[in-house]
Amino acid sequence: MTVKKLNACSCGNQTAHLVTSEKGPTDTPARSIIMPTLVVENIEEVAPALELKCKCDGEIKRQVIFRLINDNYYVAYEKHPQNVHTIEEPNTANLLVKNVTTTAELKQMIASIPDLKNRSTGIMCDPDTNYKH
Repeated sequence: MTVKKLNACSCGNQTAHLVTSEKGPTDTPARSIIMPTLVVENIEEVAPALELKCKCDGEIKRQVIFRLINDNYYVAYEKHPQNVHTIEEPNTANLLVKNVTTTAELKQMIASIPDLKNRSTGIMCDPDTNYKH
């Protein structure tokens, strides 16, 4: 994932950075995804940030909100498609890891993050079996 620090997008009265992903999974060709992103410090800022309308060159885009947990973990939040959400899961939340640890450590980290521990979870890339879903 590459972060392009271009000021081409705005979300509400904030400038959003563009994140581009140009590398696909190993079994698919590379593709480019460009979306505006904002970084928040605490969970209370996530829902209001997701409600902001982001525009990039006049076009409204979906956005991702990142929240840093520590130097190795962060959570990426997006709105559920077509307002499919519950009280426990008002948005999508994905735990992203810089340096992959064991499956047990991932589960322990998920359980320690208040806004993740009561969600239905799955591990997309199981480090113990090297199985990629």
